[in-house]
This record gives sequence, structure tokens and C-alpha cells, in this order.
Amino acid sequence: MITWNRALTGDYRDPIVGRDVLIGCAASVLYMLLAHLEALFGILLLMPNLDVMRSTSHFVSNLFGQVGIITVIFVVGSLVLVFLLRLLLRRDWLAIIAAGFLAVLANPASHQHPWTVGPLALLGYTLIFFVLVRFGLVAVLSGALVLIVLNSGAMTTMAFQTSAWYSGYAWTSLLIVAILTIYGFHTSLGGRRLLDLSAIDK
Repeated sequence: MITWNRALTGDYRDPIVGRDVLIGCAASVLYMLLAHLEALFGILLLMPNLDVMRSTSHFVSNLFGQVGIITVIFVVGSLVLVFLLRLLLRRDWLAIIAAGFLAVLANPASHQHPWTVGPLALLGYTLIFFVLVRFGLVAVLSGALVLIVLNSGAMTTMAFQTSAWYSGYAWTSLLIVAILTIYGFHTSLGGRRLLDLSAIDK
């Protein structure tokens, strides 16, 4: 909640805010990699959202609308779930794993393919709950935005040819992810240089 409070006060240059944004971006990319492993088994774990390519208004409304839904339903529900499990199990890591198992049980695809979808889904859900518990709302919301963008139909088709009518959405999606990642990385440095060679004796 510390990072969330700093973000609400407008302290967007705080290194902790940048760190959490960067972690959220990295976690979303990792989650997408786990979700795309279903291709090895012929199972679709994450349905691409093709509706975003209908128009610019659909693209924008889908982007921010889904983030709002995730905030209200998933984040609040997950916080309550992990809190109750934490009271029961007395350990954060046990509560995170238990929440992951419960999320897997709620996934119908895990019932149909327990030995393929189950482990991948458990890793993905555990990753999300870990980021939520360890880093908080800023990391989860930035990760949710990146995940929604990466799961858009424009990105999943990877149509970056300028001749494609929906290539603009793909490039815009890629630009959003790049801006968030660069912002998180640059801000997390706190004004320090990535490779400070000034201290090295010539």
C-alpha cells in the first residue's frame, strides 16, 4: 500500500513506484509465456480479445474498462482471499500457494486437462498472487494493463505489416508496453546511472 499511496499523491518519480511498475510488466510477460505454452498441448488457456480491433473507441474502452473490472473484482477479491488464508495458515507463502490452488480449481480447463493445464495455471496464478501480496496494487494494475494489451487481438496476430488494416492497433499496443517498461526501468533507477563509470580509476 505504500507504493499505492505514493502514486495517489502524484509522486510518480519515486523509485519504488517505478520498481513496482517494472515488476508488474515483467510478471505479465511471464504470465503470457506460461499461457502460450498451451500451444504445445493444443489447448487455449487465454482467449485473445479480437473485439479491440473493431474501432479506436473499442480499443480504448476495452483497455481501461478491463483494468477497472480487474481492479474492482479480481484485486479486491484476491486481497480478501489471501487475507483469510493468511489468517488460517499463518504464512504468506502458504496463503499464496493455497490461493493459487483455489484459482486452479475454479478454472474449468484445469478439470479437463489436469496434467497439462493444471501446473501451468498454478504457476500463473501463484505468480499473480505473489506480485499482489509482495508488491501491491501498483504492480498488479500495471501488470493488468500490459496483460490486456498483450492479449489483444492485434498483438496476438502480430500483424505489424503497415499494409494490414489493424497494424496500427498492434503498434499502439507495443508502444504502450514499451512506454510502461521504459518508465518503470528509468524511474526505478532513482536518478542513478545504469553503468556509472565515473568511480573507476582511469
